Amino acid sequence: MKSIVLALLAAVLCGCVSVVDQRKLEPVTAGERVNVAAPVKIIENRGLVKLEWQLLPGSYVERYSSTVGRVFLSEGNLVQFTSSLGEKTMHTGGFIVLKDKPGAAKLYVVRGPTGQPIGYDAVVALLGAGWEGDLTLVTDFRLSEIKRR
Repeated sequence: MKSIVLALLAAVLCGCVSVVDQRKLEPVTAGERVNVAAPVKIIENRGLVKLEWQLLPGSYVERYSSTVGRVFLSEGNLVQFTSSLGEKTMHTGGFIVLKDKPGAAKLYVVRGPTGQPIGYDAVVALLGAGWEGDLTLVTDFRLSEIKRR
């Protein structure tokens, strides 16, 4: 019962999910490396609920170019999501340096395989947004929040 309630709550909170098809990304051969020194806390507002995301310290490497911008991917599960119920999940993901918004980036997570426990990825799967490997776009934040080593 708890899983069903969590799934329904998350479906309401997620609203429309934006997805970038991995097959439409152009690989970058010699991408820039960003070493994040301190966690970047990003609050996503979904109506009355605030969801917390963090880009954890570690390396993020420019792997792709897209129509949205330059795509930096974490080396490991360095994106942490904390639900309004306090449940924490770790994801592979990163940020996109946006072409149309100077000084801004968009946080994303990489869609994992289906069959995972109820959490953000499972809700995205329930909503039918994308396939394994696609980028689920979350929310914008200021690039200046990233503290480099």
